[in-house]
Amino acid sequence: MSPVLRQYMRLLIVIAAMITVSAAAAEYHVATNGSDGNNGTRDKPLLTIQKAADLMKAGDRCIVRAGTYRETVTIRTSGADENLITFTTDGGNVVITGLDEVTSGWTAKESGVYQTDVDGPVTQVFSGTTMLYLARCPNAPLNDLMNRSWATAGQGTDYDILVDTNLPPGNWDGATVFIWPGHRWYSKTPKTTGYQPGTSLRFDPPFQRSKGDAYHGTVDVHRPVAGNPYYLYNSAAGLDAPGEWFFNTQERLLSLIPPDGKTPQRGSIEIRRRPLALDITADHISFTGFVFFAGGVQLKGNDNRLSSCEILYPDSLMPNGSFSGGCSVQGDGTALDHVRLAYAAGPGITVRGNDNRILQCVMHDLDYCGGYYGGVNVSGTTNTTIDACTLYRTGRDIVLHHKARGLRITGCDIFLATMLNNDSGATYAWGTDGGGSIIASNWVHDCLGEAAAGIYLDNFCSNFYMHHNIIWNINGDAIRLNSDSLNNLVAFNTIKNVNRAFATFTYTGRIPTMLGTRIVNNNVITPYEQKDPSTFVQGERGPLLRSNFDAAVDAAGVPVSGSAAIAAAFPLDEFPTFSGQPRDVGAMQSGGKPWRPGASWWKTDIPGIKPMDLSYSPGAGGFPTSGLRLWLDGDHTDSFEMGFGTTIRTWKSRTAGDERSLTGTDGITRESGWNGHFFVRFDGTSAVRAGTFRTETGGYTLFVVARSDGTGGQWQRLFSTWNGTMHDYQPPNCSLMRPDAQKPQPFPARLFFSSAVIGRSLEAVVIGGQAEIKDKITQCFNGDIAEILLYDRSLSPTEKMTVQMYLKKKWGLE
Repeated sequence: MSPVLRQYMRLLIVIAAMITVSAAAAEYHVATNGSDGNNGTRDKPLLTIQKAADLMKAGDRCIVRAGTYRETVTIRTSGADENLITFTTDGGNVVITGLDEVTSGWTAKESGVYQTDVDGPVTQVFSGTTMLYLARCPNAPLNDLMNRSWATAGQGTDYDILVDTNLPPGNWDGATVFIWPGHRWYSKTPKTTGYQPGTSLRFDPPFQRSKGDAYHGTVDVHRPVAGNPYYLYNSAAGLDAPGEWFFNTQERLLSLIPPDGKTPQRGSIEIRRRPLALDITADHISFTGFVFFAGGVQLKGNDNRLSSCEILYPDSLMPNGSFSGGCSVQGDGTALDHVRLAYAAGPGITVRGNDNRILQCVMHDLDYCGGYYGGVNVSGTTNTTIDACTLYRTGRDIVLHHKARGLRITGCDIFLATMLNNDSGATYAWGTDGGGSIIASNWVHDCLGEAAAGIYLDNFCSNFYMHHNIIWNINGDAIRLNSDSLNNLVAFNTIKNVNRAFATFTYTGRIPTMLGTRIVNNNVITPYEQKDPSTFVQGERGPLLRSNFDAAVDAAGVPVSGSAAIAAAFPLDEFPTFSGQPRDVGAMQSGGKPWRPGASWWKTDIPGIKPMDLSYSPGAGGFPTSGLRLWLDGDHTDSFEMGFGTTIRTWKSRTAGDERSLTGTDGITRESGWNGHFFVRFDGTSAVRAGTFRTETGGYTLFVVARSDGTGGQWQRLFSTWNGTMHDYQPPNCSLMRPDAQKPQPFPARLFFSSAVIGRSLEAVVIGGQAEIKDKITQCFNGDIAEILLYDRSLSPTEKMTVQMYLKKKWGLE
């Protein structure tokens, strides 16, 4: 038989098999008034979805009528490529829930507490659709999972102890302490022991002691310290607020304070008993139109489908800090389409495998415990697609993609990342060769946590394409590319209202490199310093930088007539010209129609989130004076009272209403000859204190014009604050170091810029040294400072660029 005929015969066999399966396909009906003893016809429906699942085979279809089904649907039989096993609804509201009604009677106790006997386990409690909180302190408002209702660790907190004079009364031994230790990258959940109200508690087990690591040197970034946020939970001692509950496992006794203060009625309170609502370990299974409530969804297998479904409260936070339930995809070729996923304590969804797709989905309020999970965790996957989705409100990262290759995040509306943690991003990966991964045509905005970034490729990431994104309202960096950052492309993005447009960081002892990385054709409507080593790696190992500047656009980011963005793009092979006409700089093309990413079927109105307004015209607005708290000008003769020769006795601020004087010391002199102006020279042995401007936390903006022909000791500060806790480089403090701070080298005249939108106090300010030691100034600057401007607020991009232009022109900077 010839190869062609053999292939033809095989095709006939496949077709015949499909016809046979199709002909034998059955239809089953399920209803809340049915019986599993019925045959599942329309007139005699089954009672449970599980019974239908046990009967079904490839090509079969199950239609479920409206109602609530208290079961875990487990599927182990596979469908076929063209004959899926299909579950759908009759158009009504079908809920598969992990909850059971509490039908036993309630007994009133003191302080508004009610109790009843129930069989465990109890991992979640609901009143209607409102999730109640396992008893905790401080209390938190219901229906706001990202609310930062936490206490703060005090001085003396360490690896084994938490010190806080505000620790509540009662016996909290054996409870769990939810703490964001060290640099607050993620939360940890040790038990409590040795509890002393108003004094301290011990961690059980203690945190592991460390002398640092190969990346961070001697700094232990995970060590609990004063200022770390925490809360206590899972103790009867915390049962003191409406909507809180506690379950005594030995006595099988459920205690709660009803959210409305009224006596619970039979069936009004529901408890979670089942971790999962849907558990598929099979291929070619399809679910359409279901609501999965307080029960996880696991799709283990290939080519499964979940369409037009809701998954609400997929997991529950356990007393020991772990999670029960969850949502996961494990296998190849599975698709989630028009799915809403919300209210997860841990990762919203964990995806593993190849060629999986998340399309037109809405996912929000995920990782409300602030762990290292990601709202959408696609780590280690290959060719995952996340397209046209609306993704928002997560404790840490929205999309976590460690070690993922061939990833596509396109056409998504991504916002409100990093609501609980520090130093993370809307998208985040570390140590990842993206293998051509694409992050493109997204909106990334309103990431309002401390040090929250937009697109974050942490150290050792390579081969990513990030283009045509619109990024705005970011309290941290719009795009952070930490070294080593190799062969990445950042092109045609529009950036506005961010703390910094670009940033990089290199681990201790490593050589900074951004070889092969190209940063081109971005409309950057915020100031940045190309020569700043914390912005880009400098020298021959730095990135290719072309056509990155601010240009006039309308509210949607489209270049207006006469904008410098029009036809100004640097040529890139990946983006051919239009009929020989160069492209415009930025995400939008002049004359083009504005686009809106995200799930087209979802509209949301979140308080505090304003409609996008990118409108910008260069040069608009005057020099900002509002919030200017310190203005030290080396060329302003009236600001100085001189001593002998060039020695400065006092240096007075030019700020109106607060013309404080900084007392000079030996080693600080006033010199001349910088672009025709006077300046102040620091010899590396002295600094000056400027005092305290603000004790409460808020935003700030700092500009420093400096240079140095000398070297000197390590970690020289140009500027530093200290509130008595943490290090001066950790919030709420702030510090600005000279370049190459570990091994100081001479550097030419340049403008330094630092700012934060929230989370900084301005206490014990020191110019030219470190403020961290109370009675002694160390790590003093060896070089020249020409001018300093300190604002107690975050300036707008236009204001920042106005100050930037003034300083660069005055001091002859590029």
